[in-house]
Amino acid sequence: MDPNELSIYLELQQTLHDIRHKPLDDLFALALDIMPCDDLFLDFINSLDEKHKTLALKASLLVYFASKCKIVPRIFQLEANNALEDGRDVLIDSGTGSGKTLCQIIPNLMHPTTMSISISPLKRLQILQVAELQSWGINAISINEDTPNIKQLWNHIRDGYFQHLIVRPGLSRGHW
Repeated sequence: MDPNELSIYLELQQTLHDIRHKPLDDLFALALDIMPCDDLFLDFINSLDEKHKTLALKASLLVYFASKCKIVPRIFQLEANNALEDGRDVLIDSGTGSGKTLCQIIPNLMHPTTMSISISPLKRLQILQVAELQSWGINAISINEDTPNIKQLWNHIRDGYFQHLIVRPGLSRGHW
């Protein structure tokens, strides 16, 4: 990484850190100031209690900045994140290209020191998801029959080096 890229990366990481620690009023003011907020988005945010409003605004701002000011999460993505934050299980049934992968990205942006796991049966989809997560600065790996059986790699996986694991069903046993 050249010095300019490193500077941009570090500035983004500081911005994301600051967003994670802002109070509700500051989050709301920042969102209104910099994000394109349509009436549907504002109606949704205003319908939430203080806790969920704070979570939804943090998620929205984290996604907006991490996407280089290109993406504002959809309501279903914010609802999924709020449910996860409440400790509930989430199942999203939605068409191709509707934004399901962002539902995996948001928790990693909200909690960058945690690890998440998703199950994906198709290797091609795993490859695409790993690339998408890495484009957001999230260290991810797919685990399938092609994953090398190298002790150091499995130690890295076990020790939390990766923020997100994409696992083929049936292959999550035996290496931990």
